[in-house]
Amino acid sequence: MKKRDLFFIISLVGLLLGGCVKETYNIDKISGDVSLSPTFGLPAFSGVVTLEDVVGENDTIVFDADKFVRFVFSADSAFNVEVSDIVDINTLFSHDVSEPIGVLKMSPFTENVTYTLDEITSEMDPVTRDYFVANNHTTCDFPPFGFTSLQSTDLYLPNFEHVVFSEGTIDITLTNTLPVTLDGVHVTLYDAEWYSVVGSTIYFSAIDSSETKTASIDLGGSYLHNSVRVEVQLDGSPGASGVYIDLADQGIDLAIKGKGLKVESGRFIVPPQELPDLILKDTLNFENDEGIEIEEIVVTSGNLQVIVNTDLALSSTVSLTLPTALRNGVPFTGSVTMELGQSVEQEMSIDNTVIDLTVDPDQPYNLLPYEYTVEVNSAGQIIDFNSNDMIRVRYSLNNNNIDYIRGYFGAREEEIPKDTLDLGMEGLFSRLSGSIYLADPSITLSYTNSIGIPFELNMDVKGIKDNEVTSLNYAPFTMDYPIDTDNREVTGSMSIDNTNSAIADIISSIPDRLIMGGSVRMYPDGCPGSRNSYLFGNSKIEGDLTFNLPLEFRFNNLQFTDTLDNFFNNKDNQNNGFNPENDGEDGSSAVDMLDNVVMKLTVDNGFPLGLAASIVLYDSITSTNLYRLNLPDLIAPAPVNTNGKVISANTSVSTVELDDQFFEEARRAHKIIVQFTLNTTGTDNVKIYSDYSIGFKAAVLVDANLVLSKKEKN
Repeated sequence: MKKRDLFFIISLVGLLLGGCVKETYNIDKISGDVSLSPTFGLPAFSGVVTLEDVVGENDTIVFDADKFVRFVFSADSAFNVEVSDIVDINTLFSHDVSEPIGVLKMSPFTENVTYTLDEITSEMDPVTRDYFVANNHTTCDFPPFGFTSLQSTDLYLPNFEHVVFSEGTIDITLTNTLPVTLDGVHVTLYDAEWYSVVGSTIYFSAIDSSETKTASIDLGGSYLHNSVRVEVQLDGSPGASGVYIDLADQGIDLAIKGKGLKVESGRFIVPPQELPDLILKDTLNFENDEGIEIEEIVVTSGNLQVIVNTDLALSSTVSLTLPTALRNGVPFTGSVTMELGQSVEQEMSIDNTVIDLTVDPDQPYNLLPYEYTVEVNSAGQIIDFNSNDMIRVRYSLNNNNIDYIRGYFGAREEEIPKDTLDLGMEGLFSRLSGSIYLADPSITLSYTNSIGIPFELNMDVKGIKDNEVTSLNYAPFTMDYPIDTDNREVTGSMSIDNTNSAIADIISSIPDRLIMGGSVRMYPDGCPGSRNSYLFGNSKIEGDLTFNLPLEFRFNNLQFTDTLDNFFNNKDNQNNGFNPENDGEDGSSAVDMLDNVVMKLTVDNGFPLGLAASIVLYDSITSTNLYRLNLPDLIAPAPVNTNGKVISANTSVSTVELDDQFFEEARRAHKIIVQFTLNTTGTDNVKIYSDYSIGFKAAVLVDANLVLSKKEKN
């Protein structure tokens, strides 16, 4: 037997024992089935309960000093805006340059070649040669001689293996230390690897004794190995009389000097030098799409991160100066050194720095002058080089604590993503009809704001029920904000209530879901024409929401209607507690034992709420109402004064009779339709106080038809 039937039978037994039973039976003396039709009464039960007995005061339910009741819901940090949502200082101060290294200087070189008179005469005919040998260290005639080719000389030029020069020269200086005039001298340089002429042959015309002459070879565009062959031809000499001859100390001297050398590519030793293409004095423009215009940034602490890398095995030093970033009145300077063939990442402190971005009167914002140089060298090693190889320099602010930023931060508008809040009450609210009016519901946003920018908040809230939309209709709201560096935080609040919105209409519509969205707009009145808005390092907006629902309202025929399976019908509702397998062996149920039930209910109602009810037994096959039980004044509302407060309790007496027709139709019905209707006192608002009480007293009289079967003992 299921619990519901068990409870019903136990109740009947209790009624039989506690009520007035007209017959007394000894069950042991009975044989066979016995039919009894007793009438019994359930003794009256009663009680009184106040609202505060049922619902205690807590964080959600608040009792005012006069015991007026309100619901309060709070949501901390429901709204939050931070500096990073407006401007990212780390990306604002970021500069990245990647440039070809360009041509590099090569160190100048000087190589000397000397042809002594001994070496020169060795290339002459034997008779002439013997004459000079015989008269060495004597004063005599210096005989004339004709065209003479001297022995070639191989040189190894320093600082490179092979290069392509973009520019530069080799200067050849010839000094005649012979005691005679030379008719002319031809000097040719050859690339010894390829035996190609470097430039062209240089010709020195007649050169007197002790005279020096210089000629140059243009190296621009030349490819040259470091091994060079020098070839010299003498056009001859007219000779001289009575001159001193010294085979070892007299001759011709050649000085071969490379100068102004710049290399496009090759393998060479890069001497310390500044990269000419990366010696910059320029202005960084903080361009952005948001219309941000910054005049001043004051950095409390932070680092300027500099990253340098290159494809070459170079050491480098990057020196940076920010002329308008002042620390104690001195421009910021710093340098970063990269070891040979490595990348470097280094941070330089910019603590307590004031950055002025107003240097250009034509654009007095967002402009940061900077100067930097890049010095490179190969630490005395020969490296592979190409002028198209890149060097990359990047600097940005990291880990910054900002005292403040002053400027204009753009008239931007951000949409608040729409969100649908399903109240989870669609099943319940779909059964409600009528109207609810709340006198003074409100939502308060309390906020602290340290962002010195005007913000306008536009809230778009809609209540949806059965595809009907009720809008909040709340006008955009502008928050208070700090306007200087002396007062960096303000507090304020905004309230949504019946005076400025349709919040009561949304609640009265009994929505099953809310659609929430809106927008936030900076500078709702447009650009102010100045740049005096402030963002502080810890700037933020934090807002807490409080929903305040005072229990002052009125109901107009607020009805709850629901259709239930007929729990009286044991044949059609075998899962509703009256299964014939679990009741009498003949398939009867507890309801078959009842002929008439009368309940008398007396209510002393101290609440300004009245309750009416109706019960309909419904045949779903024929769509017929089989029986309707109306209880129009089940509980009468208490009278109230002009302020909506209850004056005194209202006593209502109701008699509910379930006759034999009710129980007969209850056996046929498939469904039971129940409807409860709530109304408040009168047509004005009523108020709920925690000391309201309700008293009740009920008595039940039952006519039963009991069939008792006595089973045979085995």
